[in-house]
Amino acid sequence: MLVCKSHILSARSLTHPDADTPANSPVTPLLFGLIIPPNSPLDRTSVSSVQFAAVLFAHLLRHAPYCKDLARKIIPSPLTPLPASSTAGGAFFVPADGEPPPPSEPPAKDDPEDAPQNLLTLLTEHLSLAFLQRSRAGLAPREAREADRVICAYLSLLSQWLWEDPRAVREFLEAGGLGVLVEQLNQPSEIDVVVPGLCAFLLGVCYEFNREPGEVTRCVSHLPRSSTDGLSIDIVRTS
Repeated sequence: MLVCKSHILSARSLTHPDADTPANSPVTPLLFGLIIPPNSPLDRTSVSSVQFAAVLFAHLLRHAPYCKDLARKIIPSPLTPLPASSTAGGAFFVPADGEPPPPSEPPAKDDPEDAPQNLLTLLTEHLSLAFLQRSRAGLAPREAREADRVICAYLSLLSQWLWEDPRAVREFLEAGGLGVLVEQLNQPSEIDVVVPGLCAFLLGVCYEFNREPGEVTRCVSHLPRSSTDGLSIDIVRTS
């Protein structure tokens, strides 16, 4: 089973480790489901794609430190707009449409902001975008439910990925993940308990497996007590 997992992830990670520059990973249906941004309005098809991709990818990472190392090396290719003459599938490449269009020209190396992002950083940004979509005023109840589904998919995958992986925790924190979690936990809700619970659990995973705990410890100590009660107990029970 481990050999199969590592083989699948190896096909999506970087090229040879001695290469001078990182290569973008090919956009497969599984990877496409993880890198599509949570744009508004959310529809059931795109949300289901994210959910299934998150569940499958989390299964590849579970109890497999070597697979987690491979996953951190995945640098997805940017979603390339289709030519204007194309009439199928909207503005982005969809795996069901056939072969992807030719890759766009690589960005200039002089601009550090154009450096390619790995999959973990991209998922962190998508989690933040999903929370922004969920907090929009006047959001329809159906779209709010779809946003919650996307958020739960991201949080569940990240919890599995960061478990017992200090390097992944560090990358998640450097990508701004801590601020995203703390902002949600500072706004407790008596109606929605699933999303805050997953946020608290993911924060507990960061707290437990971060090798530089100062930043996380300070944030946890300033959260409302109702948001952090039982963090250590819940982590121990699921280990």
